[in-house]
Amino acid sequence: MPESAISPKLLNHLRYAKTIHGKIGARVKATGDHPDNLAWITVLMHKGADFTGSFPKEFFISHEIEYLELRADYVEELHGLDWDEFMVRTEKYHNIKEVAELERLLGKWLDDLGDLQPAGNIQHPAR
Repeated sequence: MPESAISPKLLNHLRYAKTIHGKIGARVKATGDHPDNLAWITVLMHKGADFTGSFPKEFFISHEIEYLELRADYVEELHGLDWDEFMVRTEKYHNIKEVAELERLLGKWLDDLGDLQPAGNIQHPAR
């Protein structure tokens, strides 16, 4: 199996985190008409659970990527987490089964997948 460009530590963060902070992501350049806008990508892992045994067993279902772009005039300290009026656009990519496909899609925004980190560290407004 080829080595992933996403660090094993971050892949484990996706797999084993139990809260929204299980997301990973990065600040990225806005891809729309206004390059000064604020933009992020986040990745989360959808999991299922099998409750037929003595202990529930979690299993991987798929990954999801979300791109979020806000107007450049959004400032969290002034506007708080009520950022809906500042949203320019969002894109979601669902049902990503393979890490290679995840990496290919992330390449749309990131030249270096080493820029990914836990979403709690990227100043994402939905944290």
